[in-house]
Amino acid sequence: MRKFDCIWRGCEATIEGDDLDALTLQVRAHFDEAHNFKLTEANVRDYFEAEERLSPVRPRLEAIGDIEVSPATPERLDDVLHFFDYEAFAGKPDWAACYCMSHHVGEDGPDWCRARNRALLADRIADGTTTGFVAYAGGQVAGWCNASRRSEFVDFAGRDEHPDDEVGSIACFVVAPPYRRHGLSRKLLDAALGSFASRGLWLAEAYPNANPRDDSNAYHGALSMYIEAGFEPVGKLEHFDHLTVVQKLL
Repeated sequence: MRKFDCIWRGCEATIEGDDLDALTLQVRAHFDEAHNFKLTEANVRDYFEAEERLSPVRPRLEAIGDIEVSPATPERLDDVLHFFDYEAFAGKPDWAACYCMSHHVGEDGPDWCRARNRALLADRIADGTTTGFVAYAGGQVAGWCNASRRSEFVDFAGRDEHPDDEVGSIACFVVAPPYRRHGLSRKLLDAALGSFASRGLWLAEAYPNANPRDDSNAYHGALSMYIEAGFEPVGKLEHFDHLTVVQKLL
C-alpha cells in the first residue's frame, strides 16, 4: 500500500493505492474532483519519480568559498541538466518537472511533463533561445539564472510598447539549499545584465514577488536586490498580479 498526503491549500486528504499505478490514478482523480486541477498521469508520475530522484535537502553551508559564474553554454549543458535533475528542486518534487521552462511555454503549454521540459531546455540552450548563467561553488553548480530575450517568454512577451527582442527578461533564479544567502543571485544578476548590454539589448526587466512565502517562492529574485542594482518598479504583471515589474535602462 502506498499513500499520498495532499496539502494543496490546506486539503489534508490522504489518498491510498495498492501500488504506484493505482496511487497515480487515485491522486489524479483527487486533484480533478477536489481541486479542479487537471493533472495528467505523467504529471503525477513525475512527482513520485522526483521524490525518489532528488537529492535530500542539505543544510545551508556557513561558507561556500569562491563563486564562479559562467554562461550556460552548450558545453556546460551536462552540468545544467545534472543540477536540475538532482539539486535545484531538492525538497520540492512538485516543481521538479519544470527545468525552467514554465515561463517559456506557460504551465498550460502542450505536453507539460519532465521529459518534454528537460529535452526542451537542452534544445533551447543548444540553439541560444534560452540564455542563462550557472554559479559554481566548490566545483559544483550551486545556482542558475534564466536571462533570455523577452520575446522567448510566453508569459512576459507583448506586455508593453517596447519591442520584445530588445528587452532582456530575468525570469528565474534557482539556488540549491546549501548555497542560499551567500550572494549567488546578485552575482548571477550582474552577469545577466552584462550579457544583455553586450548583446545590444537596451532594457532589462524582472518580476520579483514583493511578499514571497518562502525561499522557493522568491525564485524571481528579491525586490530589494533589484532596487539595489538600479531597477525601478513600473507596475504589476497583469496575469500574475502578485509580481512587480521592475526595469533598468542598460
